[in-house]
Amino acid sequence: MVISLGVYEIKRMNFYCKLRSFFFVLMICYVAGLFSFDIGERVGFMDVDLLGKLEDQGGSSFFRQFLIIMFFFLSVWMKNLFYGSRNVLFDLLSFLKDNYSLIFVLLLFLISSVWSEHPVYTVKRTFVQILLALSLCFFVKSYTCVDEFIADLRVSSLVILFTNILVFVFSNSSSVDLSGALVGVHTTKNTAGMIFSVFFGLYIYLIYGGKDKRILNLFGAVAYGFMLIATLSKTAIVCAYFFIVLGFYSNYLKGSILVLLGLIFCQWLLVFLTILLRDDASNLLFGVFLSGVDLTGRIDIWSRLFSVVVDNFWFGVGYGAFWSIGEVQSVLESKFGFFNFLNSAHNGYLDILITNGFVGLLFLFFFLFHMASYVIKKGGFFSMYIFGVSLVYNFTESSFFRDLHFLWIIFLLVYFLVRKGEVRILR
Repeated sequence: MVISLGVYEIKRMNFYCKLRSFFFVLMICYVAGLFSFDIGERVGFMDVDLLGKLEDQGGSSFFRQFLIIMFFFLSVWMKNLFYGSRNVLFDLLSFLKDNYSLIFVLLLFLISSVWSEHPVYTVKRTFVQILLALSLCFFVKSYTCVDEFIADLRVSSLVILFTNILVFVFSNSSSVDLSGALVGVHTTKNTAGMIFSVFFGLYIYLIYGGKDKRILNLFGAVAYGFMLIATLSKTAIVCAYFFIVLGFYSNYLKGSILVLLGLIFCQWLLVFLTILLRDDASNLLFGVFLSGVDLTGRIDIWSRLFSVVVDNFWFGVGYGAFWSIGEVQSVLESKFGFFNFLNSAHNGYLDILITNGFVGLLFLFFFLFHMASYVIKKGGFFSMYIFGVSLVYNFTESSFFRDLHFLWIIFLLVYFLVRKGEVRILR
């Protein structure tokens, strides 16, 4: 009787493990854009439903909010099944204590509703971030060991890989943009490049860190490495290969993370001093230091946004109260019509500076330095790779505190795994 009960329990838990893996793969595929792919020739940027994308990507989509709420309840259920704790209050207090640097940032977001011109958006989007963080934290707790997480992430990468291959083979015009860059089933070449760089790093970790040289892992590394280059996304390519090279010398990788984070902090401190000391900070920063550099229109975007930064320097305009609110931003009016439909500054640090000011930027750095201390002490290749890629990626794109952004989801998952004390992800 005891043996039969034991066998039944093992079968039951195996079933729940498979169910958890299914939901995890579903989540990763969704945030990677597999379910929003439009089969059809890419004929031009302005033919896209830009206002619809603004609402969806900005956190205003009811469907996305519903998914996050459902994922929260699912993660609580999974945590109770595998982790054992059923006291919700205790779990919340534990979350607050273990992740205080993240909580400080989220509290600032919530408080910013006081001076926000769109307080409803600020409160709603802050609660979406809080719910997302709680959901991912609880979901991570359902993993009894980090190998299970890596296995599920690997399955997700294979699903995304073979979907991209099938679309490329049977609908080539849908997977390549007008410039000839590989986009696959993803929105833009930069989005595709960022996703491919994450999975490229995963397979390099599996082969060299995990010593797992199965054919499928070798194929994944080669395929994602090739697709990454084919996206022509300079940021993603530089990030991936730079940190992989450093990853072979783990001590250099640890040192480079600290140096990089320190340099980024000093850079934005210099921006702070420049704005305080000069009225024409935009001309100085972009007209002198970056003269002749365009970065695919980003310099024009950033220079226009600096008037918003100067006017709301200390505390910003309020979290979620600038981008994707269904209004045309007059500050970006230009001959390029698509500027009015942007949903980010194409710079994660500048986005925080706009929405939560220099105080918000300091809180962000506090969170990043706090995470870096755990990654460096307990970490190794994969966690530092994701951390380093995120730091550099946010120079030309935005992922910090963007609800269902693929890199932000992976970043938070790795953060909670490191905080949980799972060291094997790191070796």
